[in-house]
Amino acid sequence: MLVPEAGCIRAVMTGLGLSVNGWGGKSWPLADELHPTAWVVSESRKVLAAMLVERPLFLTASFYAPHPPLFPPGKYFDRYMKATLPAPAHGDWVAWDGLSPAGDKQGRRVRLEGDARRATQAGYFGLIEHLDDQIEPLIADFKARSEKAGRSWVIVVTSDHAEMLGDHGFFRKCEPFEGSANIPLIVAASPGSGFKAGLRSMKPVCLEDIMPTLLELAGAKCPGGSMGSAWCQSCAEKTGRCANGCTPNMRRAIARNRHFTRSPTVIRNISGGHLMAPNACLIWITIPARSTISSGWRRGASCWSDGAPA
Repeated sequence: MLVPEAGCIRAVMTGLGLSVNGWGGKSWPLADELHPTAWVVSESRKVLAAMLVERPLFLTASFYAPHPPLFPPGKYFDRYMKATLPAPAHGDWVAWDGLSPAGDKQGRRVRLEGDARRATQAGYFGLIEHLDDQIEPLIADFKARSEKAGRSWVIVVTSDHAEMLGDHGFFRKCEPFEGSANIPLIVAASPGSGFKAGLRSMKPVCLEDIMPTLLELAGAKCPGGSMGSAWCQSCAEKTGRCANGCTPNMRRAIARNRHFTRSPTVIRNISGGHLMAPNACLIWITIPARSTISSGWRRGASCWSDGAPA
């Protein structure tokens, strides 16, 4: 992505003293519409507008945020700089005296504290809320396009990892603790999909499951050798059981007490109603974890029933 006033995103990042994997946060210094998140939404909406309504569409909108560099637009950064923010989890097994506020050479162990911690959290949480606000019109366009053609729709919100954000002296994804690995995956579908609204499954899921699931929904055959399992049946059941059980890799991970779940970076957008329409259904597949922003947002996102907030 080129930024007219700066040349490229890397130049903006370097100018702010940030990096692609480091802690610390700053305000995005250019116009909001030049932010990478806004650009992805803008380009995705152009694709929707250009495609014939009569043609089916599979659209992947892949966002860099909320990955470092942590530089949300100013109003989001400033909001969280002033907010009461949760302290990182501090396990009593961590040798805190051996950690430095400057971090280690690998950039994964650090004692985040004081202004550095606040700026890092403000950057991370600000990017999440900015993403939240940006995807609302994209979701609305996608649903309107499908409904105009009389076609059903499915939306999956997911991510490959979250962020330790100072928990137990870690930064980045680095370890499969709650902060980086144990986060939710959300699916929403149009009425008539057969999905059970408000359903929540406690089984482990992973990114490998998404392709088999979407192919099954589209009536297509999944290629041989796929490591994932479709969970369409799981989304239609009251119990939320896995349709095809867990793959061998999942079973081995569970045996080691390591949870490799995948999830959205966006919570408030779902609970705020941007993704939902009357009678649409929401399926939340997760292992319970702390919310990266607030427990209130997570409670709101998980209390939908029959397409309406509880």
